[in-house]
Amino acid sequence: MRIGIIGAKGRMGQALIEIAEEEKIEIGALIEKEGVKGEYKEIKYENDLRKVSDNVDVFLEFTDPEATLENTLKLMEKPKPY
Repeated sequence: MRIGIIGAKGRMGQALIEIAEEEKIEIGALIEKEGVKGEYKEIKYENDLRKVSDNVDVFLEFTDPEATLENTLKLMEKPKPY
């Protein structure tokens, strides 16, 4: 299973990255708000969920309520076939 972490640079996002590494869970995408740059183990931070949704089986979302709604609507535009 490949996970995507939305809010990856935040406190909870960093904790999720650490746990994923410990549990050997593959990270398919790291999502941050526009303007945030960087990478983790050759995975660049992305700000468009739609660009990386094919690389991810499930997203873990740790942002604020407004961003959560916006992110959910974006993901609904490109639903998974399960």
